[in-house]
Amino acid sequence: MMMDYSVYKYSKLLSLNSMDKIDVAVLEATEVNSKGIILSLSVDATPALCNASKR
Repeated sequence: MMMDYSVYKYSKLLSLNSMDKIDVAVLEATEVNSKGIILSLSVDATPALCNASKR
């Protein structure tokens, strides 16, 4: 069964451990510099995606 969640709802479900772990989180960045990484999209979902991924 396929479900289509908004990024916000998906990140909430991941944070609550309501979904299975994901294998790999792929994050898009607009820049990587000496101060860190500047993310492009879904900045609010990034911590949940990173925490829920195996890699």
